[in-house]
Amino acid sequence: MSIFERGGKRLTAITEPGRAILEMARRILRDAENIRRVGEEHAGGDSGSLVIATTHTQARYALPAVVKKFVDRHPQVRLSLHQGNPAQIAEWALQGEADIAIATEALDQYPQLVMLPCYQWVHCVIAPDGHPVLDEKSLSLAVLARWPLITYDPAFAGRSRINKAFELAQVEPNVVLTAIDADVIKTYVSLGLGLGIIAPLASSPAWPTTRSATAACRRCRRSISSEATRPASVCGAAPTCGAAHTTSSSCSPRS
Repeated sequence: MSIFERGGKRLTAITEPGRAILEMARRILRDAENIRRVGEEHAGGDSGSLVIATTHTQARYALPAVVKKFVDRHPQVRLSLHQGNPAQIAEWALQGEADIAIATEALDQYPQLVMLPCYQWVHCVIAPDGHPVLDEKSLSLAVLARWPLITYDPAFAGRSRINKAFELAQVEPNVVLTAIDADVIKTYVSLGLGLGIIAPLASSPAWPTTRSATAACRRCRRSISSEATRPASVCGAAPTCGAAHTTSSSCSPRS
């Protein structure tokens, strides 16, 4: 069986059987590294390291309180947060560069990862003070589509489920600006460039960028933020990703 393709005396490429063998070798090396780390962690008692790969929204808004509790309980553990887009963090977990990946997108596309649903993910609408949409008695997707919208980049924060909600409602949204960061979205909403669709946990009025933006509705679309861990860390087969089970709902009026 040939592993490499040759051009004269030089190796020019890897054959199909060679790619399969290379992937097997990578898995063996990852498993060996996991065995080493497990041994070190048990020998060190409560000491060790934990690498969490996640998106900006999760790191900025969802995780601070959890991280604070973890650090207080396990002061000897070295904790690292690696930020990236969902595809990147899934790859980091798969390649052993991160112990846990937390995101709302992409993780269900990696059957090698064990998926654990964490919590329900919803979206809300924010609008500049005095915007006419705040006078709407019933805020629907059709109403939202009348206005320019600012929301997440397609790779982030449940954006695919926002798109799906409009598609199911047979409404074409007018998305004029996208960003990977809720703070950026809030800034441009405050400038009056459009309505924002963001995660509610990022819409707190305590932050300066939201003081001129008001929550216009509570819930646009449910999705699920999922946590993925390498199979070496969790026993058993990978369960079905919770992100695949979502329900659509129109926005409820603001209170």
